[in-house]
Amino acid sequence: MPAQATSATVLKPPADWRSPCRLRTSGGAHAPERVRCWLHETAGWLPAGLASALLLLTSELVNNSVLHGRAGEGDMIEIELRVEANCLRAEVTDSGRGFARQVPVGPHIVDF
Repeated sequence: MPAQATSATVLKPPADWRSPCRLRTSGGAHAPERVRCWLHETAGWLPAGLASALLLLTSELVNNSVLHGRAGEGDMIEIELRVEANCLRAEVTDSGRGFARQVPVGPHIVDF
């Protein structure tokens, strides 16, 4: 789910930030909390509005992995953040049965 900042906002990650940036964590009831803590540490350089949207959307996707993908403590959930031009892409994957992955047609623009 790419989110693009407004034309006035330029995404400039700090020098020590690597794109892509990944977290692998176990599933279960505490997975969304672990991911939120990681995002606070990892994406603190983002503009406030984009950071807030990233936190909300990623937490919801991780929660879906736990509830609908049945990702338990023995299963892994992976979060990947990637800066592409002036976009931030967040991807959440789990080992659940799920459905066939669909490749996005184009960027989804979120205006802040």
